[in-house]
Amino acid sequence: MLRECINSRSVDHFASMVRKIASSINLQWAGGSFLLLGILNLTLESIVCSCKVDSLETVNEFLEIVSYFASRICAANIDICRSAAKLLYEQGDDVLQVSSLVASILTLYASGLHFKFSSIQPKESVSDFHSSNNANSIKLFHDCGVDLQKLSIILDSLASSFHMSSYVNETVFNSEIKDSRVLPAVASEFGKFDACMRTRGKASLISYIDALEFLCKPIVVNVNTAWKNLTPEQESILHSNTLNYVQKVLHQFSDLILAASGHSDISEKVEQRLNESHGTLLQVAVAAFRISLLTGGKYQKSLLHINCIISSTWIEPQELKFLISAISNVGAVCYNNGWLEKASKALQLCIEIIWTYVKLMCGMYSSKSKGVYSDNMAEAQYKDAINDALSRIATVIDFLYKCGAKNMKEIIIKSLYKLSAAEDIFHDMTGLLTLMKQWVKITCKEFKDVDAVDNAPVLYSSLLDYHSTWSMKIISIILEQELIAYDLMESRNPKLCQKMKLKVMDFLLKDVYTSKDYNLQRSRVLVTKGRAFRAHGTEGLNKCLECLSEAISLLRFISDDSSQDTASVSHQLALTYILYAHCAQEANQDCGVILHNVHCALNLWSEMNVQSYCSPSNYHQWGTMSILPLLCSMVDLLSLKGCLKFQLEICKVVIRFSMLENMLSEKCISMLWSNRRLNHSLCSSPIDEVFVLNISEQFGLNVKFLDYWINCIKQHPPSQCMLLQKLLPNDFVFSEATGHSSKSPFGAQISTKEVKEVATSLVSEVPFTCQSAFIAAYLYHDLSERLFSNGRISEALLYAKEALCLRNKILQRKFIYTVVEQSAKSKSDGVTQYRNDHISLEPISNVITDVWPDFNKSGNLDDSLLSPWSVLRCYLESTFQVGIIHESTGNGAEAECLFRIGKNISCLLGFPVLAIAFTTLLGQLYRRKHQWDLAENELKSAKKLLVEHDNIISCTRCKMVLEVTIDMQVGDLYRSLFGKGIQIKSTGSLSDALGLYRSALEKLELAEMVSCIDICQKPEANGGILQNADSIKEASNRIQQTIKLCSSTKEENSSVCSTCCSLNSQKNVFHTQQVPKESDEISLLKTVNRKSLVKNISKKSLRCSTKILNHQSKVRRNGSSNQVSNVMNATSVGCSKFNGSANHELCTETFSCGELLKEHNGAAEANCGDKEECECSKMECWRCLIHQVVETGFMQNIIHLNWECHRRRLVLMLLLKIAKCLGMHNGKIGEHEVHEVFGQCVSVMFNWKSLKHCGMPDSSLIECVVDESLGDFFRIERAAVLYNMSWYSLKNIISEHPRIPCCSLSKIQMSTVLRWLLRAFILCQESPLLFQKVSRLLSSIFLLTTLDSSISLPLQTENSISLNHWAAYFHQVSVGTYLHCQYYSRNKACSSKTPEVFPNASMIENTADAFKFFRFVPETLEDLEEHVTGFFKCLPTIPIICISMLGSDYANLIGEMLLLPSFFPAWILLSRLLANSQPVVMLLPVNLLQEEVQLEDDISDQIFSDADTGSIKHWHCPWGYTVIDSVLPSYKQLLEENFLLLSNTTFAAADIQMKNASWWSQRTMLNNRLNKLLKSMEISWLGPWGCLLLGERSVPDRIEKLVRKLISALNSEGRFEISYSLISAIIGGANSVTDAKSCINQLLLYKGYFGRGACCGEERFRAFSDVAQTGLATEFIHDLIKEAIAEYAEQVAREPVIIVLDSDVQMLPWENLPILRSQEVYRMPSVSSIFLTLDKSCSHHKRDSGFGTIIPAVDPLNAYYLLNPSGDLNDTQLEFEQWFRNQELEGKAGNLPDTKELITALQNHDMFLYFGHGSGTQYIPEKEVQKLHHCAATLLMGCSSGSLLHRGCYAPQGAPLSYLFAGSPSVIANLWDVTDKDIDRFGKALLKSWLHEELDALNNSTRDGRLVRQFSCMSIDDEVALTTVKTRRKACDGKLCNLSDASNRGCGRNRIASFMSQARDSCKLPMLIGASPVCYGVPTVIWKKSQS
Repeated sequence: MLRECINSRSVDHFASMVRKIASSINLQWAGGSFLLLGILNLTLESIVCSCKVDSLETVNEFLEIVSYFASRICAANIDICRSAAKLLYEQGDDVLQVSSLVASILTLYASGLHFKFSSIQPKESVSDFHSSNNANSIKLFHDCGVDLQKLSIILDSLASSFHMSSYVNETVFNSEIKDSRVLPAVASEFGKFDACMRTRGKASLISYIDALEFLCKPIVVNVNTAWKNLTPEQESILHSNTLNYVQKVLHQFSDLILAASGHSDISEKVEQRLNESHGTLLQVAVAAFRISLLTGGKYQKSLLHINCIISSTWIEPQELKFLISAISNVGAVCYNNGWLEKASKALQLCIEIIWTYVKLMCGMYSSKSKGVYSDNMAEAQYKDAINDALSRIATVIDFLYKCGAKNMKEIIIKSLYKLSAAEDIFHDMTGLLTLMKQWVKITCKEFKDVDAVDNAPVLYSSLLDYHSTWSMKIISIILEQELIAYDLMESRNPKLCQKMKLKVMDFLLKDVYTSKDYNLQRSRVLVTKGRAFRAHGTEGLNKCLECLSEAISLLRFISDDSSQDTASVSHQLALTYILYAHCAQEANQDCGVILHNVHCALNLWSEMNVQSYCSPSNYHQWGTMSILPLLCSMVDLLSLKGCLKFQLEICKVVIRFSMLENMLSEKCISMLWSNRRLNHSLCSSPIDEVFVLNISEQFGLNVKFLDYWINCIKQHPPSQCMLLQKLLPNDFVFSEATGHSSKSPFGAQISTKEVKEVATSLVSEVPFTCQSAFIAAYLYHDLSERLFSNGRISEALLYAKEALCLRNKILQRKFIYTVVEQSAKSKSDGVTQYRNDHISLEPISNVITDVWPDFNKSGNLDDSLLSPWSVLRCYLESTFQVGIIHESTGNGAEAECLFRIGKNISCLLGFPVLAIAFTTLLGQLYRRKHQWDLAENELKSAKKLLVEHDNIISCTRCKMVLEVTIDMQVGDLYRSLFGKGIQIKSTGSLSDALGLYRSALEKLELAEMVSCIDICQKPEANGGILQNADSIKEASNRIQQTIKLCSSTKEENSSVCSTCCSLNSQKNVFHTQQVPKESDEISLLKTVNRKSLVKNISKKSLRCSTKILNHQSKVRRNGSSNQVSNVMNATSVGCSKFNGSANHELCTETFSCGELLKEHNGAAEANCGDKEECECSKMECWRCLIHQVVETGFMQNIIHLNWECHRRRLVLMLLLKIAKCLGMHNGKIGEHEVHEVFGQCVSVMFNWKSLKHCGMPDSSLIECVVDESLGDFFRIERAAVLYNMSWYSLKNIISEHPRIPCCSLSKIQMSTVLRWLLRAFILCQESPLLFQKVSRLLSSIFLLTTLDSSISLPLQTENSISLNHWAAYFHQVSVGTYLHCQYYSRNKACSSKTPEVFPNASMIENTADAFKFFRFVPETLEDLEEHVTGFFKCLPTIPIICISMLGSDYANLIGEMLLLPSFFPAWILLSRLLANSQPVVMLLPVNLLQEEVQLEDDISDQIFSDADTGSIKHWHCPWGYTVIDSVLPSYKQLLEENFLLLSNTTFAAADIQMKNASWWSQRTMLNNRLNKLLKSMEISWLGPWGCLLLGERSVPDRIEKLVRKLISALNSEGRFEISYSLISAIIGGANSVTDAKSCINQLLLYKGYFGRGACCGEERFRAFSDVAQTGLATEFIHDLIKEAIAEYAEQVAREPVIIVLDSDVQMLPWENLPILRSQEVYRMPSVSSIFLTLDKSCSHHKRDSGFGTIIPAVDPLNAYYLLNPSGDLNDTQLEFEQWFRNQELEGKAGNLPDTKELITALQNHDMFLYFGHGSGTQYIPEKEVQKLHHCAATLLMGCSSGSLLHRGCYAPQGAPLSYLFAGSPSVIANLWDVTDKDIDRFGKALLKSWLHEELDALNNSTRDGRLVRQFSCMSIDDEVALTTVKTRRKACDGKLCNLSDASNRGCGRNRIASFMSQARDSCKLPMLIGASPVCYGVPTVIWKKSQS
């Protein structure tokens, strides 16, 4: 049909028919492709026909059809493409006959198809294509099937046909063209081109464009493919003619389009076709540029094409963006391939294109701003596009610099100049910063050398050199951006950047901002310059202050000018004031200067118009978010200053600015809370109540309810956990024992475990962030506070240390902290004063400057809001907390160190609240250490600080607390001095102490009313909180829920809260002194009647309120309403709706809402009815009140409750101190007055009413104190009250005066006292000092109750354990209570690993159970007996002897109970504990032992006669003052003389011989005195009862029968049970029959619980047993005793004993009492420490068959020695060093060791031997030793190495305890100073006994036997003339000869202390030197592992 159409006259319709048919053909059809080729063939035939008839229109129409077919065929497969190309070539030959032009065009199509199908490779070819390094991508042009040379001829022919040659002359492209319009300039030539089309052409220009574009497209694809896969290896094949031909095609297309586009006289159709080809033109130009760049051919022509394109009028921004991307890609590829020169060319062209793009965009933006131009783009989009382009320029410049280009700075300057043309938009070019960063980056790289920094170029000068007509506005913008760039890039070259910033700022200040119009900008630069100076460190601080001061002056001048933007100026001035305040703090300026600047800033912000904040013009300048870190930092600084008023005002500013930034108010509140900025340091309230009210009113935030706060932080669970833990009352409120629901309010169950898990998850985050650690530390800190308040001190210490550790890590990131230690000062009385160390705490410069406003700062906002002051506050608060807990556990040394650090930092930086708190604590600590002068000085300092900073500390509550605390501590000092009978300067009397306590108490009581008035009066200004119906409705719903909740809670708890019942049962019981005066009541009612709401109160309600006032004259208020609304709502709303709930007076929000609701809804006023007793008058306990208030969720009430709990604890402390003072008046004060104080204590704990008028509680309320269901409620406070009431009641019970019943407390019996004490014992188990007091008193009372059989014991039943068990248990618990807590804390913190064995095989299996038995006490009395029974079952089979000395009050108590004619000054409390035996407990009287010293014996004058008084050393008594000093004063004197004789005696050369003899005489005399003193102690104090100190001996059956027979006989004589263990100890340990008879006689007279030595006879110690011995019975008993003693006539080896010495007696050498001289003795600080030492040190254990207990074993050959580390004990080193080497021991001698090496030695060896000065702590600090988990047995042969420092009531400290702490099984050390020769004899003898197992035991030998004779033969010459007496404290001389072998007495395997008795006898002075070494620890076996 188509052929017919061709032959017919319908040829004109042929084209349309072809299109229809071709478009309907689907190439997927079978034969479809061939059909399409057939149609193409017919079309080509028609073209021939048309050419013959010379029909131009038909030819072009057919060429258009060919173009269409070519496009369709391109989508077909390769075969079709190849066939179509062949067809076009064949028909082209035919067409050539009639028209060469058309034939050429057809050839272009054919070539295009060839290029197309050559680029379409089969899959196999594609894989080959990519596997051959893409060389095929170039070869495609060779193998495409096109004759490129012929194609080139055809292109030339076409160009000639269209007259292209005249204006594409090659010479044009040889010239340098950068920015020209060459082709449009020769547009006149285009007339020939157009004429050609009209006159002789067979084809149109459009047909030519179509064909050429069709050819170029596949070529571009191939070029791009080759480009993507280009590698450096292909560079050699790039230079070929093939690419030149290809490039020619591309260039011809570009020439054609550019030439035609530049013609102004073209048809619309042609113009449209040219526009369509612009996209292809861009791709073709880029492809041609790529080829030119690679081959180097015709590069200028390709560059010209691109320059013409970007200079053309038709170019669009998107097209320029394409070119930018494409050309930058060219540069990147070249750079990656290492073609740096080519990359540089491409990148520089890219910059030219970007300049064009920016210029175009700026022009469009300017036109749009003027309304000339409009499009769919917003102004912000234009700015973003421009800034993106600038960023790309910076990136390109960076690449250019890497390529080695030398003109980078010129490019930057030129870029700036080109951009400066757009001055209107220049200030918005944020991308300018990236360009400046490149400038800085290049500068930093070029000037790395420090010396060349001064030569670095300044951008300002370079700009002026390039062009001199810069606008000052442009210059200022560029320089400020440069300034920011240097700031951001400072880490690259800090020194350069800092200097350059100063240069730039100098240019701005001197050359740019010179006129008054620029004062605002000038001030901003001055602030920036100040920041730069501050970044240099403290040396730049003064210059920084100068800059800020000048800025403030400028801004103040501007603010007076009404023409200026006052809001912006005021804001900047306020910020500058804040910055100045910061720097003033860092410069340690006066606090007044800081607060003045803050005050000025706050005034400016308060005066500013709020609407001006929202002005768009100010938004950018102010940078609200950037100032938040500065404001938060100032908040933190003010919190440290204690200036709460200013602190909270700035918090409001923070909220205001945050809301301007559209930050959610919830997020802002969350930020303030999470960083704890809503209270000041050490504040008793977690959030300030007034602040809650103010932000509720000012910002309309619903912060009055707890659920709002929870909602604020719900997105951050750790912060929510922190909020609930801090705000909600402690666990005792919600414990199951209270009767309340165990579920905490608001569905938040915050347990210790959950808090720990949250904190642990934060700490374990990677990477470690300060913010996470900050919150985790607060969680630990608050948890510790919570546990400490609940009496769980050990756990509290663990978490407090964890918090301090985390905060210390954060502190190290924020501050540089250095300490320069100063030498300690000593006083003449031996008391060492504290070191006044010089400290330096300097914030790291960049940390401080980080909080300065920075508009370009990026990063984590949370971390930037964590200011250094916040970190420092947390660190100091943790230091405070850990110090307090350490102090409460008896670790006075650690507490003093922490308090001293805290005080020094606080005083240095001017933090008054912390400084006062730390100083007060130091005063308390020194008082408890009996350092009276130091205590007085600290307390005076604290009081002075408080007075000086009275105007600064604005928190009235905390100021009052500080005043109260100081008064209380001063009163404690007066009372302590009165009790000790000591006078110091300005010492007050006991009455003064009482006055201080009462004054402090009145302040606390007054605070109850003052805080109420402050809160109640403030809301009156606003006339109420609720302002609209919505808020009223919300409050109404809230109230209804609250009423229901309170009612349900009341119903649930009404049946279980016995405390409330007790309160109401005694609510009308008052003392006459406590009844409120009628005048007071009337005045209060008048106050009520003056208020406006009184008219709404019914008379019945008024009567109800009157009854309330009868119970409480000063009603506490807490809320936003005034006092009247509180009282009236309490009566009207509370009575009817709250059903008498006691929390209605605290829930003031409910009351004020209630009144408004009544007015709004017209509700009738509440009516209480005509009942005699109004429900409102009912009283409720504190716990019920707290629970209900928390359930209601009112923030003010919750905050007030936190404060109230804190206040009541202070009140309790004061009341107890008042009671003690009253009790010390010895009858001068009435008994009933003391009872009133105790009654007030009880009421404070349970009654929520006012403290001032609490009635005297009845017995039922007192019983609440011992109620076990209370759980942790006021745990420690209840224990203290019970203990003090018990002591006072005991004094009344035993008093000889008749008791006058005045109240329930005057009727207390002994059984009740015991019950109180038992409950106190359970409650205070983790409060060491109180626990010790309670336990000791319990033990004493249990013994004293044997005097009166009528006393019923609360725990004594028919099948219960004996009284001996109870007394012994409480006694051993009372010894070493401080160490219990310290041991437990450390062991729990160190490891949870459970050892495989425990001290006894029959004992418990693991450490956890061990702690349960000997550490923790059960919570109920019912379980206590089981606990005690389990304890005795766990005892090892080693006798444990506990020794305490009871003085003062105990001595009086015992004397009163025994009705002694005269009291003894002290009593020994002795307990003997042994597994499977009944314990023995004995009270023995102690008298004063006066040593008779003759005048010639006084050696003090002789010591100092020849000594230089300026060099005299004074002895410092290690224990201060204890009861020992009152009964054995000569012991302290003897040790002092020993020290003076050793340390201050020097001999002149002329008197050597005589003085040496005199010195030895004096030493011998001291030896004899000590021997005599110890004998006197045994005889006078112990008498026959010394047998109780001895170890067990094997008991033959016949002896056991005799003992049982003797017990049977004694039972027949007495009316009490005789203990087998006591009789066995007497028979087995008595020295003679006489001693045994004496013990038996006293046992019968004193019931086996009391004894006496020689200090008193029967006349002073009345018998309280009615035993009447008959002669027959006496003779029988005498015979039995004699027979039993005779059985022990043959000496039998004794097992070792462990003596547990109380801290008051541990300094005595008990091991050297005559009876113990031959006994193997170990000493330990507590019974629990025995368990722990056995447990920890049994990793190398061996079962000793002697007593069947698993004990540790050590190998003496696996030892490490440290010999003479100071290098001045040369002779000792000479003797021992070789001997140690012979034994092949490891160690060091004669030089200073490395601490790490020694620590490793302690861990890896069995024994550690130290021969040097002191205990070696100068080489191995005690803290490092205590960190160990395993430690060697230790021998410390230095002066006083075993002496424990014991000050006041704190735990003893010393090297032996540290080693035991670390797991050492035993430590042998010296109690006092020794001489080197004698102690060397001891040490050598002991070592020989350990190292030589071949020595047999010397059975039946005595101390003066063979072994002693061998020791006495040691050839150490003591008579050598000495010029100086040598001790281990100084250098010494002398030689030590070999020691003779030592032997054991034969008691099984040798143990460490088995030979100490013999080693002592080897000394020249066996008492003065030999008695000094003692063995701490547990029995430790000596064995050799190599032989085992």
